[in-house]
Amino acid sequence: MVALMEFGFSKEDLGARKLIRPEPHDPMPRLIEKMRQAVCLHPANHIHIDEDGEKIIIQGQLHFYRLFRSTGRIERVTDNAVLELNLPSIPDSFRLIIRRECDSQQQLDHRAYMLMNDAVFGCYFAVK
Repeated sequence: MVALMEFGFSKEDLGARKLIRPEPHDPMPRLIEKMRQAVCLHPANHIHIDEDGEKIIIQGQLHFYRLFRSTGRIERVTDNAVLELNLPSIPDSFRLIIRRECDSQQQLDHRAYMLMNDAVFGCYFAVK
């Protein structure tokens, strides 16, 4: 390449005549965009806060749910059933982080995550 430049040929001239291959594009931005669009990486795609801020709408793997912020009440949208935690079925490892009362944002977040993955965690909820 250096020898050709000595004779007055620039890299752009050689590229325009298709005598050299163009530099490969960086694949990282495209890979990062694909990862960003992956559903499993974005729980925000499945959890939406209502306009008034009172309800959280959750798209689970099996059902849609409404989680009310002020009361912690959980409704399954398909049949309007009111759900509650089935505490005897919850493993001890979850009992360390899940409390019976839904009295904080952290508890709301835990319940929203469990409902979003209801195919796995659905057995921990029962119809009231």
